[in-house]
Amino acid sequence: MSLTLNQFGFCLSVWILRQRLNMVRHLNPLFYLLLIVAGQPFDANATGGFLAGASSSYLRAHQNDAIKWRPWNTQTLAHVKRSEKPVFLSIGFSACHWCHVMARETFSDANVIKTLNRDFVPVLVDQEERPDIYRHYEVVMRTMTGTSGAPANFILAPDLTPIFAAGFLPPNRDRGLPGLANILRKFTRDWSANADALLANASSFYADMLKQPSPANTSDFQDPAKAATAAWTEAFDRQYGGFGHAPKFPSTNVLSFLLRQASWRGDRELMQMVFLNLDSMAAGGLRDHVGGAFHRYSIDRYWQVPHFEIMLNENALLAKLYVDAWRAAPDGARKERYNLIARGILDALADRLRLANGAFATSLDSMTNGVEGAYYTWSAEEIRTLLPAPEADAFIAAFLDSRHGLVAGRSVLRHLSGTDNLSKSLKRHGRNFQLLAQARNLRVSPKRDEKIITSWNAIAISAYAHAAQAFADVRYLDIARSIWSGLNFSDLASNPLVHSRLNQATSGIVFLEDFAFLSDAMLDLYEADFQIKWLDRARQLIVMMIEMYQPAPGSLFQSTAVEASTGLPTYVPLAENTTPSSNAMAMSAILRLSLFAPDAGFAGSGQKILQQLNGPLLNAAPFTAGMLNVLAYDPDQAHEIVIIGSPKHPETRILLAEIRKRLVRGSVVALIPPGPASLKRKKWSLLAERPQIDNLPTAYVCKKKICNWPVNTKAALVEQLQPLIAMQ
Repeated sequence: MSLTLNQFGFCLSVWILRQRLNMVRHLNPLFYLLLIVAGQPFDANATGGFLAGASSSYLRAHQNDAIKWRPWNTQTLAHVKRSEKPVFLSIGFSACHWCHVMARETFSDANVIKTLNRDFVPVLVDQEERPDIYRHYEVVMRTMTGTSGAPANFILAPDLTPIFAAGFLPPNRDRGLPGLANILRKFTRDWSANADALLANASSFYADMLKQPSPANTSDFQDPAKAATAAWTEAFDRQYGGFGHAPKFPSTNVLSFLLRQASWRGDRELMQMVFLNLDSMAAGGLRDHVGGAFHRYSIDRYWQVPHFEIMLNENALLAKLYVDAWRAAPDGARKERYNLIARGILDALADRLRLANGAFATSLDSMTNGVEGAYYTWSAEEIRTLLPAPEADAFIAAFLDSRHGLVAGRSVLRHLSGTDNLSKSLKRHGRNFQLLAQARNLRVSPKRDEKIITSWNAIAISAYAHAAQAFADVRYLDIARSIWSGLNFSDLASNPLVHSRLNQATSGIVFLEDFAFLSDAMLDLYEADFQIKWLDRARQLIVMMIEMYQPAPGSLFQSTAVEASTGLPTYVPLAENTTPSSNAMAMSAILRLSLFAPDAGFAGSGQKILQQLNGPLLNAAPFTAGMLNVLAYDPDQAHEIVIIGSPKHPETRILLAEIRKRLVRGSVVALIPPGPASLKRKKWSLLAERPQIDNLPTAYVCKKKICNWPVNTKAALVEQLQPLIAMQ
């Protein structure tokens, strides 16, 4: 007798979850059981005949597979409807280690190939190219199991009702895990015998799940920022830094939030907690000490061994975080350390991900010639061959552990004497790192995913703009501008925004995250070089964003355009994972732009959204760190800082430096030349003409358009900045 859906699903899920508890930690997450109902097919840009010509490197890499993969588009969904076959949907991305392992071990298995091609319509999705599809399934997975990850593999009914899902699976029973070949055979048998019952139970199960109420606030705090701080403080690993045990991710959003809370509230214990986390990551194997970028996550509690992917968005956010830590650090040694780390990330990204047109590629793979981490690991013998004898001994003593944290018998470089003297060691061995880099450049480099993602490039623009401000480094400003040029969106009428493109192929779809991150990046560029064109561009993008993604005035934004017909449930992004949510960045852009006072509409729109956020933020405070940071720009609390002076005047630079070296709360900064306002400036009331004191560069610190007495000395400005640094 064949199993019903509930029997099949429940038995398999319980068994898998039990096995998962006994698996090595680096396989997490492994499996999930998912029973959901999808909507009707949605329109997407056709890639034209299976995977040929796709705008995704991940899809193109599989176009010659024996499995007859198809992209998720209207043609494929029409084919599914005609064939009446179930769909095998696999979601991954180009730099995903376990996606490669599954491709190599599972999707090359003769039985798996035969079954998928005969009994299913195999569909492949790049989660970076189609975050709407990925997030739909991720949200349900996380709701049901508390975890998610890649690869994610689903069995869908012909009407796209998902029936089963799993993460990594070997082809046959292995490592204590069931094989995909057996699961496919079992499902095909049960589907053939009792498809109607399976589908009915799936629909019923998902409908019940959708009725589950949102979690109520169980915190003792009525301030979501305090609730989030308490939750993350409790989860903190006080010995090694990070949250939980293993695997450990950088948790950049959370650390950015906690850094601000510690700085603005004067919480020294919390600040030391954040510093421990930042220092441990920077000293450990998570950081590529030869290149400067960070890998995706550590498979252990100690930050020793990473998964070696290098992602653009995560590194750009880390660079911003270390710049902000440099601003918040109270002592020179720590400031020097964070300066080196931030610059190392930015220089590595420019060196390894920048494309010929100025935009940045998406990621670097973890594997070289099928070997995980081969590009990044070393042996003592190699070091002794490449460095002079005295230098080799000193370097090995400082960075190479031949006993612990090995990958295929080779060492991952990390700073062995802790974090206090990390910057000293980095400078001491600067020439040695150069020699190792030269030697490493002769190795086969990990594959680069040259897909250009608009939102990720926007994060990179912000990172370089922040560094240009903090470190007064025009080189970083030039890179930020070149990224914008490379995106080629200067004329949105002829070149409308797209989410991603690969060479000449585009995704043909654009999401809230692209408008939100890019709008905010334009404001970062303005505060870096004070060219009004960036404010104009931000306003244009925000107007389009509001028109396309806000279903009603004052409501939160949805991830896909209101007019778009995706067939998937409407998704309002608020909870965060790797990056701040799209709604957080949309709010950041709107609230920041409103402080420049282009018109009353922006401030009103932002305040209406803020009014409805308190409940959701309080109920899920730990998972909305990005939005909690944005609350500092509430128009009733935020500040405007205006400097009247020539950008080249030394006193202007001194005043700007005093602002830029501090972690100032909820403020925008404007620089305008003395004299009557130009026509361009008149569109922005914050940039109106203001007098100087004694014909010297003069600063105005304002709140709700009411300004303190203007000042023209460093000491007087620092005094007025104090309320913006510490919470009152």
